[in-house]
Amino acid sequence: MTDQIDTTSTHTGICQACGRRQAIHIYGGKIAKHGYTTDYGYFNGVCGGSDELPLELDTTVNVNVVAGMLAFAAEQDAKAAGDITHVTIEISRKWVGSKRVVETKRVDRAEFEATQPAYRKFDEAVKRIRLQLTSIAQKVRGDAKMLETLRGEVFGQPLVERPLEAPIKREYFANYRLASARISELKAQGVTARQRRDRNTRSITITYR
Repeated sequence: MTDQIDTTSTHTGICQACGRRQAIHIYGGKIAKHGYTTDYGYFNGVCGGSDELPLELDTTVNVNVVAGMLAFAAEQDAKAAGDITHVTIEISRKWVGSKRVVETKRVDRAEFEATQPAYRKFDEAVKRIRLQLTSIAQKVRGDAKMLETLRGEVFGQPLVERPLEAPIKREYFANYRLASARISELKAQGVTARQRRDRNTRSITITYR
């Protein structure tokens, strides 16, 4: 069986949340999903600007994102200037399979000085925390400024047209032998195909344009 799926995007626009140029859905005119991984078979970590209007057409998400970033930066500055009474220390580290797992604990000055090596100082650990918080705040404010500037430059501008692509075709096979034979046929025609196994049905899906 062959399915033909039209995923063609005719235009691109600027994402309101991340400021990057992305494809726009042909239906609805909104930014396509992006900023994600599919390592576990589903969208993970989708950008907040996905499925929203591009910055050329709307600024609502952009304004909210910038405000949230500035508020977050102010929180980091407040923590850096505040009274830091606890720091994080490493208790143990071990390998679980191929992954190293580090166990940590938050401690106050008394427990830190009682458990840490003599060359480590609580005040130095606090100083590092203040520097980290300040650095985070500066980075976030810089990104917020970029998005705010982009808003003034992009809003009201036309969307950018993109070359049309052929629809994606999908074919389904019961096993790798049949799928491999079909891929060889397509290759002889100059078509590059990819195959993926469905964990549930165990069928093999070939995709190509």
